[in-house]
Amino acid sequence: MRVLLVDDTRTNVLVVRRYLEQMGHEVEVAENGAIAVAAVRANTPDLVLMDVMMPVMDGHEATRQIRNVLGEEWVPIIFLSARVQDSDLAEGIHSGGDDYLIKPVSKIVLQAKIAAMERIARMRELLKRQAREIAEQSSREAEEFQIAQSVFRQLNRLEEINEPRLSILSAPSSSFNGDIVAVARTPGGRLHVLLGDAMGHGLAAGLTTLPVTDTFYSMTARDCSIRDLVIALNSKLNRVLLKGRFVAAIVVGIDTENGEIEAWNGGCPPALCIDADGSTLQDFPSASLALGIVGPAQFNPEITTFDSREAVDPRLYLYSDGVSEARGGEFEATEFGVERLRNCLSHIKTRDSRSNRAKQVFAQVQAHAGAELIDDMTLVEVCCGNSFTGF
Repeated sequence: MRVLLVDDTRTNVLVVRRYLEQMGHEVEVAENGAIAVAAVRANTPDLVLMDVMMPVMDGHEATRQIRNVLGEEWVPIIFLSARVQDSDLAEGIHSGGDDYLIKPVSKIVLQAKIAAMERIARMRELLKRQAREIAEQSSREAEEFQIAQSVFRQLNRLEEINEPRLSILSAPSSSFNGDIVAVARTPGGRLHVLLGDAMGHGLAAGLTTLPVTDTFYSMTARDCSIRDLVIALNSKLNRVLLKGRFVAAIVVGIDTENGEIEAWNGGCPPALCIDADGSTLQDFPSASLALGIVGPAQFNPEITTFDSREAVDPRLYLYSDGVSEARGGEFEATEFGVERLRNCLSHIKTRDSRSNRAKQVFAQVQAHAGAELIDDMTLVEVCCGNSFTGF
């Protein structure tokens, strides 16, 4: 170690210097506190042995100034003094010292105290290195997180949806949404809408939904039926997802000219078709297992069909179980529930074609769920009538 020995007494310097050199340390001597401060500014030592009573600048003031010079860098400072009162020791510690050595200096005690300071220095260096590694790891993870978010947003294509008949409201429980909404029209003009709810939460759930979008958009572009679409989706997810992973989904096809609605529901809460007066025209309950659970031979692509052409402003409501099972805060023990959702939707009349039931009801669901969501929540309102002009 490089040791700065600060003492104005020649005898003390000779004795302590000899001890230090016998221990294998390099020694620099300063005759008073002012010289010591200048020496630290010029070349930071590994250890300072500081006398208390010196001319020009005493050890306490020199120690305070050295601490200011070093800033966050830590160099151990051990006081050397014949003053043994408790107040003397306390003053040395308060001025920035780390330990106290009573004169005349014992070689054995000096060696032990230096060894203790070396252990502390090694520990501090280890902690600093670990802190740097943690900071670097956090920085890498933050960058990877941002990249993942960007890729996720581009692949799920939610920002590309521009369908005036739809209102999509979503509140993820984490940075990555395990709910997915896909919307597209077939070449023949039929509107296809998918609401998916991947098992779990966060990044794992978000990644599980990614294979859904490619299949949905490519099959819709080929003018496929809802039946063929869900068969393809199930086959794809059953092939690529890990065992035990799945995506609950409801997929609907709407002919907005003649009011025909086709729906397949696998593992989602029942979709609701409600007219302008708030009457429920049709439920579309789950009749199949979620996508990806079983292979093609066991999969059930059963479709429910409803003719809404006679209804006034029929609207279809798709929602993930995070909506119907929402609870939190003062409502921790009570789920929002499907029937309460139905009632809330039914109490809002849509005499104006631009009315948005979903927005009003979603606010009620969020209030019920509280600030900390236990699941991703998504509610989609689809206007099915041919008289709709847009929200």
